[in-house]
Amino acid sequence: MEEAQAAYEFMSQKCQCENCWFQYARFLIHHQSDQTDQAQQALNAARSSAKKKGIPKKSLDQLQVEIHKYTDPNQAQVQLESWLEQDPNHGDTWWRLADILRVKGQYEEAAHAAQRAVDLDPDNVYRPRLADCLAKAGHTEAAQAVYDAMLKQHPERPRYWYYYAKYLQASNKIDLARAAFDHIGKESSLKWRVSKKEQDELLEKIVQAEQSVNRQ
Repeated sequence: MEEAQAAYEFMSQKCQCENCWFQYARFLIHHQSDQTDQAQQALNAARSSAKKKGIPKKSLDQLQVEIHKYTDPNQAQVQLESWLEQDPNHGDTWWRLADILRVKGQYEEAAHAAQRAVDLDPDNVYRPRLADCLAKAGHTEAAQAVYDAMLKQHPERPRYWYYYAKYLQASNKIDLARAAFDHIGKESSLKWRVSKKEQDELLEKIVQAEQSVNRQ
């Protein structure tokens, strides 16, 4: 990951174009979310670059919302709600709002926003967030129903099994978490793969829980 970051940084500083800075900022916020200052600087550089590459303003603004998720979630919420005033039937905006509300601990509101996203665009990738928000709001049966539905529809997606295994581990359903985890390593397109770091971190938690049960 450090090598990838160095490559993005070198490319951006050498080229100085809008797209390079944008891609660097997006890499940082998606993979190095503790480096929000650098991500903000890269996004600012993308906005001010003289070498424009036609990146839509909405894409730049959406990335700003992702940065504000960590630095100023209230501002992120204001921006998303302003977009919903303009287009209340945009599923992606509701999905993003659910994430911000979840960060703020407003789980009921987050579940409502995620449900709106799913209702507006049921074939999109919004169900894992809905399931997680429902679980955090205490609606475990509803969360389980969403997990069941999405895994029945897409059992070939390792990332869906990863989300489900995390949920089961957090719910202390360790045997089921282990069974779900066994689906994560299957071959899949890059979009649905789970990184080795994510797998290792989750497996460590499952193993620790198993050992704790065995000691009882």
